[in-house]
Amino acid sequence: MTRPTFQFHNIRLDNGRHTIDDAPERIIENAPPFQGARRILEFVYGCADTYRFSIADLGCLEGGYTVGFARMGFHSVGIEVRQINYDACKYVKQNINLPNLHFHKDSVWNLDKYGTFDAIYCGGLLYHLDRPKAFLEYIAPLTRRILLLHTHFAPDSDDMETSLSDRSLSPLVENEGLSGRWYTEYEAGAQTSEIEEMLRASYENAKSFWLQKPYLLQTLKDVGFDMVFESYDFLGSNIASVMLDKGGGGGFYRKYRGLFVGIKTDGAQPSVPAATMARTPARGRAVVRALARAIGLPPPLRKR
Repeated sequence: MTRPTFQFHNIRLDNGRHTIDDAPERIIENAPPFQGARRILEFVYGCADTYRFSIADLGCLEGGYTVGFARMGFHSVGIEVRQINYDACKYVKQNINLPNLHFHKDSVWNLDKYGTFDAIYCGGLLYHLDRPKAFLEYIAPLTRRILLLHTHFAPDSDDMETSLSDRSLSPLVENEGLSGRWYTEYEAGAQTSEIEEMLRASYENAKSFWLQKPYLLQTLKDVGFDMVFESYDFLGSNIASVMLDKGGGGGFYRKYRGLFVGIKTDGAQPSVPAATMARTPARGRAVVRALARAIGLPPPLRKR
């Protein structure tokens, strides 16, 4: 297929080329947000046995995180609704030989069609939905162990200086019985062809609802994750500088974005079919280590 134009994810392909440019420091798998998610997953599942587990990447955009999870060894499934992004995902799939990498063009509200997953990564998606509580209620039963939720949340104060002034956030109101703010994605009545081109907007709703952080954390508890916490690892190695806005990065507290983690501690068994697991070990640990070396990442730690 014709090479599509990539705008967001710089992915290393099997031929050594990249989807955006050849700057290794800009590879999506080297970025702090992915590394933060990776470290949490390796802490929960171990570094050598990830091939026994599955992960869904919701609203996967151009597939960079989905690829990263597959290179870690996970049975990795990306869900993307926009055709232009899905075309990028198909190109990536054709140019990276990973049998455990899969993409589907679909709404995230249809995730149950693809089964349950040991882990779900939901990055840059929840704040584009108008029913975030209902969505978390929907995906919780489909998540066997861990949910990684990278999302914006609503500011507490109307007059607090934020970097969200251009996002048309409403005053604090209630939606689904929870407090937050409405955000206008686009004008009601926009045509599907127009929405397809709005790569940073929602797809099925003209307004989205941003929950306040306390209600977001409480909802994770209420839907069945008995361990809930916020991780700051996605900010990289200079957490203080980012949070204090040293260096002109916009400031963590003025971005109102966080990585929230929900874990079910009941010890659910892996969801990857036994037949798939039987085929995987032959390439499992060795392939994961080889791929890590090939893309310049530190190899998974060996089990003691």
